[in-house]
Amino acid sequence: MPPQPSIDLDTPIRFVRGVGPGRARSFESLGIRTVRDLIEHFPHRYDTLPRSIPIGHLTLNDTATVIGCASSVRTRNTGARQTIDARVTDATGSCRVKWFHADRIGQHPERGQTIRMTGKVGVYDDEAQFVNPRFEIIDPDDDPLANDTDRFEPVYPALAQLNSKTIARIVAAVLTIVGDGIVEFLPDSLRLKRSFPPRQTAIARIHQPTAIEDIEIARRRVAYDEFLTAQLAIQSVRRHRREHHRTTPIPVSDSIDQRIRRRFPFTFTPGQNEAVTQIVDDLASDRPMNRLLQGDVGSGKTAVA
Repeated sequence: MPPQPSIDLDTPIRFVRGVGPGRARSFESLGIRTVRDLIEHFPHRYDTLPRSIPIGHLTLNDTATVIGCASSVRTRNTGARQTIDARVTDATGSCRVKWFHADRIGQHPERGQTIRMTGKVGVYDDEAQFVNPRFEIIDPDDDPLANDTDRFEPVYPALAQLNSKTIARIVAAVLTIVGDGIVEFLPDSLRLKRSFPPRQTAIARIHQPTAIEDIEIARRRVAYDEFLTAQLAIQSVRRHRREHHRTTPIPVSDSIDQRIRRRFPFTFTPGQNEAVTQIVDDLASDRPMNRLLQGDVGSGKTAVA
């Protein structure tokens, strides 16, 4: 397979391997136009694939993972549908496995292969059975138990024509290439004070968590970045408005102030007077006013306004 062409965070998504013009349109429907958009398209949940247990220790109705040899595999075709019946065996016993619509699962297991599968434990003829479990075929040169830990599979916002598994595969490939280009913009002092990981680590862990704790820590960091960015954008707009926008001042004299106050059958409270003073100062300035008047029901907001 030829190497992935050079890409960075600003590369249009259509130039990523496995995308192309057609799939790029599907990505754009999700708001993903660049590699940066892709790695900031975060999972909305995770499916837990637990570490394996011996087949002889399976419990009915549990979600479990087993690793074993496909001791028999039989494929049946019924019209356009394909069903696979298999038996998976380890040192403690064996279980039945059935895949309906097997034509949709991609690579099929073959007799003699070692597979890792996860699904809900059922029963058939007094034997444990898995129906349509997730599975992977383990390379014969690999140790089946080398990476046997709890796994957290990301589930992404997706489309019918662009499913979560495809997005996960492309994200994983892209992260290995552009991960070092993710810029850290928080000062170390602030990041450490908040107990945040580096942004590069947070983004990697939110897509590929190695422990359940990774997910919450990564989400906190990413959420903080989003709120901080939004606040900085608002402050930037306000500063630009203060420095560059001008308006016609509306001065309020003592006589105008008294004439307005005589319309009310009560004396303003110190808090109301303070609010009026600040608003009057704003109106008398040549800079546009940007103020929120906040108070409980009945506190006199309308009178102040």
